[in-house]
This record gives sequence, C-alpha cells and structure tokens, in this order.
Amino acid sequence: MNGLRSLAVAMLLAAPATYTTASAAAASTAAVATAAVATAAVATAAVARVDAPHPFNILLITCDALRADHLGAYGYSRPTSPNIDAFAKEATVFANTVGQSAWTGPGIVSLLTGQYPAVHGMDTRHKAPDRFLPTVLKDLGARGYRATAFQATGDLYSNLGLGSEDQMRFTLPELLRKVGGEPFAIWYHFRNSHLPYHARPELQAQFARPESPPLPADHLALLTTSPVIPAGTVTWEPSERSAIVDLYDAAVRQNDDDVGAALATLRDLGLWENTIVVLTADHAEELLEHGQVGHASTTQAGTLYEELLRVPLIVRVPGTPGGRVVPGLAQPVDVMPTVLDALGLGADPRMQGRSLLPEVLGERDRVPREIAFSETTDCGWQCAGNRQKTGRLWAAKSSHWKLLVRRDESARVVEERLFDLQQDPAETHSVLVEEPQAAATLRRALAAHIADNLVRARGALA
Repeated sequence: MNGLRSLAVAMLLAAPATYTTASAAAASTAAVATAAVATAAVATAAVARVDAPHPFNILLITCDALRADHLGAYGYSRPTSPNIDAFAKEATVFANTVGQSAWTGPGIVSLLTGQYPAVHGMDTRHKAPDRFLPTVLKDLGARGYRATAFQATGDLYSNLGLGSEDQMRFTLPELLRKVGGEPFAIWYHFRNSHLPYHARPELQAQFARPESPPLPADHLALLTTSPVIPAGTVTWEPSERSAIVDLYDAAVRQNDDDVGAALATLRDLGLWENTIVVLTADHAEELLEHGQVGHASTTQAGTLYEELLRVPLIVRVPGTPGGRVVPGLAQPVDVMPTVLDALGLGADPRMQGRSLLPEVLGERDRVPREIAFSETTDCGWQCAGNRQKTGRLWAAKSSHWKLLVRRDESARVVEERLFDLQQDPAETHSVLVEEPQAAATLRRALAAHIADNLVRARGALA
C-alpha cells in the first residue's frame, strides 16, 4: 500500500460525557459532550509496507449509546445512517465488535488506553487516573508532541495526555476548520443517541411508524426529556417498544447527520485522503429487550446483554480498499493498538488490545480473538465511586457462548448465567446447567482474564 504506514499527529480532542440532568440536557441539544483538545507538534514515523512517508491525520469518532444493529452498514433496514453507510463502503467494517462496558467512562478510557477497565481503573465515577500513570498519549508527547491542551470537566479523562485547560465547545466541523492545515489526531464524542431521545421534530415525524401505538404521555415525556430513567420507576408495556425504537432511530439519524457534516468538512478541507477515520461507540443501548430503556448510567441496573455490547467499529485508512466486512470478535481496546501500528510504533506491552491493521490491509480475514471480555457496575455514572463497595457484572463471550457473572461488593459470585448465542441470540434462557463444559471453559477464561488484569494494574502503579 503506497504511502500507507507513516503517520504524523499534532492534536488530540476529547469529549467526555457526564450524566447529570442539567449537563445532559444542554449537551444533547448541541449533540456534543464536554470537550478536551490538545495541540502538538508533528512527529513522523516511517515503517514497513510503505514506499514514502505520508503524514496521515487521525479522526476518532465515538457515538454515545449507538447500537450497531441500528445502522444500515450492519444490516438495519430503516434509513437511520445514510452517511455512516456511505463511509462504511470506503472503510473496513468489523462485524462483531464487543463493547468494554455498559456506560461511557470505562468504554472511552479503554478506547484511549487500549486497556480493560480493571487495569486503567476508571470503572466508577469520582475517580481519576494517577498523574504519574504512563499512557500511550503521554508517550507520544515525550516523542515531541507539544500539548497546549483544553479540557472541560470529567476526572475520568484527566491525566491521559488530553490536556487540562478549559475550552469552549466546538462542533466537529468547527474544530476541523480550527486546526486548519496542521496534522492532527482528534477524538470527538457525539451524544444524540443517548437519552433523552429528542431528535429534530421532522426526524421524529419521519421515523414515527403508523403501526406504532402512541406512548403514554408521561412515558413520552421521560423518553424525550430525561437522561436518567432508573429501572423499576416505570412500568413499560411490551407494546411500547415500537414507539421507543422510533424515537431512538430518529436520534440515530440526527447523529448520522452530524457525522456526515464532519466527514463532508474533511473532504471540503482537502483532508479526506490523508486522514485515518475510526467510528465506534462507548456502549450500545437497551430498548426494552429485557424490560429496560438505556444503559447502566441511566437505568442504574446495569446489564451486559447483546443489545448493550454490540457496538459499531468502522475503520478507514486512506489507500486501502473499502467495503470489506471482517468477522471475528473485535473490541474498542483494539483501536489504539491499530493507531500505533499505523504510526509505526509497534506493540505497546501495556495495551491489552491488538492491532486490526492486518484486517484493514486485507492481510488477515478474521479477527483472531476467541473470547471478548466486558464489565460494568450496576449504576455506571450514578455510582458513589467507591470501588470496594460496588459490585461488578462480567461477561465472557465467544462466537457461540456467553457467560455472565455477577459479583457482590465483596467479590463473591452471586449469579451466573450462560447463553447459547447461536440458538438463543435474544438471551432469554440460561443453559448453565445444561451446558457445564461451555460454562467451565468461559469461567476459566474469565478467571485468567481477571488475574491478568490484577497483575497489570499492580504493575502500572508500581
């Protein structure tokens, strides 16, 4: 691939999401979470499979609560994502990407560090990374990336190399114009598909199906105005799901409009052919499949069902053929290793993800991960923030089976469930008793994963 494997990076933007009622209502109007940006000097690294250096930019787009199965690129029939679908035709689509958590904080920090939540430690609210904790972004700074950074509130995202000065919010097109011609790497977080689902009226009208029964007025008000709907506070009827999906799909379409505007700006500025673009999500969203609407931070009753873990991951590297769909279990922890691989910096032993660049380049036709791991607290952003006093739900997923393990505040296992994803993709019936061998295999894998996390976490702070 001519000019493919060399990259220059000069800026980093982050948009951490918070879930207080006031901030969520204000941020969702602009479809932008609180933002952080760091500018830096150019650093270029030539690597294998390249004929001449080419300083690519990097654009990381995350969409809050975005389900892969509600995008046309993943087979959805409704017109929720024409811009993302068009982008996917020029990119590589990872067909089975498993999120790291059921709420934003751990998902985003895992994306930016390449580590699982138990290792980077940002798994509950009111925590912040140690300022001496080494990170990939800090390493890039040590290589000559001068950061003049801007960051709004969000302790979970501090000390990662994102910067510290307050900065006004920018839309992504505005930010792209602001950086001008200098090489950049940007992370930007859109929140339209997060509760409350209040897309523009014309989009709500477009996605309101005649066959969807009207929602009760109080339910409609909650869904369109409240960022938090705790489990058990509303009695949902199964018949309401159709109208809830309509509201969610309208929000996804508004999200897609914003993504499309950003990608169009890239083209208008002449940056399309020298910018690597990654689109993914922090987590997905429950839409009454198991009786709730939202995710851990909004329901305060976190789960790890498929509707919460199936997130999109679409990667475009200029110079590679588009339209490739890659099977196998990918995870957001793979994004930073992929970026480092493209930078020519090689594998970082602190990162637990793996580079997906061979799949993007067509050198490997399947992600070779046998088991994907996820974890969440019950209450996400609403938790008090004391790790020792918060239970955990873990998931270990293969292509066939999925084990869910719930531990209480003392780390004692209080519940296990096993699902046959091939025979029961909706996860309606646990086969833990009927399939002891499958359960034992995933149980051992999860125990090894937790033990490895503990060793890595201790080593990071040593």
